[in-house]
Amino acid sequence: MATPQPPVAEQPLDCRSPAGVTVGLIDSIITAARVLRDRDLSHPAVREALADLAEDEDVARLMPASKKE
Repeated sequence: MATPQPPVAEQPLDCRSPAGVTVGLIDSIITAARVLRDRDLSHPAVREALADLAEDEDVARLMPASKKE
C-alpha cells in the first residue's frame, strides 16, 4: 500500500527544479518591488522606466497567471 503524499503546496520544492527557479524569480520581483516602494519615483527617467514596466508584454502576461483558479 502506497503512503499518501501531502498536497503539492506542502511538498518541499527543489530550488534547482524548473518550478523552484520560477518561484525564486518571482520572489526576486517581489523583493525588487519592496525595495522600490520607498524610493523617490519622481525623476523623469524613473517615470519613463515605470511606464515601460507598465506597458511590458512579459509583465502583462504574468499578472493574469497570478489569479487563483
